[in-house]
Amino acid sequence: MLNLDWKIVLSLPNGLTCGGMTTWAIRTATALARRGRVVVIAAHQPAATLTEFTIGEMDPPPNVIVRRLPSLVDSANWERNLREYTRMLPAVVIPTTHETSFEIAASLAQTTPSIVRLVGWNHSDHDYDYRCLTHIEPICESFIVNTRQCEHELSGRLPHRTAEIHRHPHVIELPGLQRQHRAGDRAIRIGYAGRLEESAKRSGDLIRIASILRDRGVCFTLRIMGDGPERLRIAEGIKRFRDAAPTSPISAEDSNACAYDIELLAPQPPTRMSAFWRDCDCLLLPSAYEGLNFQILEAMSVGCVPVVSEIESGTSELVMHDVNALTFEVGNCDAAANCIVALSESASLRSRLSAGGIATIEQKCQPEQTIADIDAILQHAIESSPRVWPRTTALSMRSADGVQDSETTDAIARMGAAMSGLASNGRTNVAIYGAGRYTRMIAVAFAEAPVTIRAFIDDDPANHDTTLFGWPIVPREQALSLNLDAVIISSRMNENQILRHAPSFAANGIELIPLYAALPTSIANSNTPACAAGASLT
Repeated sequence: MLNLDWKIVLSLPNGLTCGGMTTWAIRTATALARRGRVVVIAAHQPAATLTEFTIGEMDPPPNVIVRRLPSLVDSANWERNLREYTRMLPAVVIPTTHETSFEIAASLAQTTPSIVRLVGWNHSDHDYDYRCLTHIEPICESFIVNTRQCEHELSGRLPHRTAEIHRHPHVIELPGLQRQHRAGDRAIRIGYAGRLEESAKRSGDLIRIASILRDRGVCFTLRIMGDGPERLRIAEGIKRFRDAAPTSPISAEDSNACAYDIELLAPQPPTRMSAFWRDCDCLLLPSAYEGLNFQILEAMSVGCVPVVSEIESGTSELVMHDVNALTFEVGNCDAAANCIVALSESASLRSRLSAGGIATIEQKCQPEQTIADIDAILQHAIESSPRVWPRTTALSMRSADGVQDSETTDAIARMGAAMSGLASNGRTNVAIYGAGRYTRMIAVAFAEAPVTIRAFIDDDPANHDTTLFGWPIVPREQALSLNLDAVIISSRMNENQILRHAPSFAANGIELIPLYAALPTSIANSNTPACAAGASLT
């Protein structure tokens, strides 16, 4: 039975931009909404160079809510983003792609474990993705992976969680229409749609392959639709391509002329991609690594033939050379060109592989069963007992990996020095002022504190009546009645502002101790070594 009080929150660090993550979010959200779920897509502001789709272009159903949030990669937005996610609770939160998304999810499990559950969703066969998932393992109810390779790799890193790792394909729309091949075309229509970047997608190979086809006298149109850090470089590559061999675009009226061209198209939302792939004979995907790529799934579903690189994860589980696709070794642009030449010279080959692709999708991608299985995983998470973020584990993924930055190291040392100084003077009844990002990042400092922490103090009413690391978060006025010896300020950015409350604490016999301003004489003269000055950590 659905618990409709609980929402499903899909975190998109790059917002509603062109790429598989946006397609995944809208397809999954729509399918869950049809089953009665309320789904929130948390769309963060992307980099200024990326085009973001409008909510209208995504055409979500009524119970899919798109929340526009500040940039997730800018640490100045941490507190605001955390508040926004807190307002979405109770919810199953699914963080993705960027470590801050996972750290905010962990932060929610610090303060509101009773009304948040986490499900880890693997999207790529890449070490970074696995590290993010491993980091939040203590608070994850289950994990979803899309490929056998990703299942194998994640199980190897989390052998004690193998039973909670579930493999399911992406949810896609099945058009249910057979491919209609145009007769008499001399020019093969090649398509690419997605992120334009080099490390994973090897988007520069698109221009290299096109140049080889041109030099071999192959007639083609390559349509590149996408956005990303390499878009400008791709545009420059197209200009050089055209300068080397001027041509005019291929038209239906001029189908007997042998010509070639590359078009760089504006990104289109997932709702319009079926028409794009219907107008392409083949998909060209030269990636170095992938998860279960949406381009392949949606192209094959309408009979567009994949010409793709041979990689372990995702592609190899879906495509079979000379059965439903043609494949080539990663980086071998000549081999990729050979595949396209073969398709351009044989309509029967295109037709056979096209039919094979449609059959594969119909067999392996069953949307109704897939979303039913995923919905069951989410319901199990809702019904599970709360998982609290371990107090001894750093919130920051990098710190947990042992790659702790100097600012965090310095902050932990300062907090440790302040607590040890109080303990050496017999003043052990303490509260910590600040429950924001700074405090959460230095969680390890409180794991074996030499003082008795009575509470955390915070000025944000949204945090009151919640807990942090198992301790209550209280307003300043309530802290004055806790019989405290001292209050340590745990905020670099707001320290001077908090120090203005020193008189009211002093009137109640409580010393307010900063970590960055001059330490009180009672602390500075203790036997605790002073910590070095460091850069600010908000």
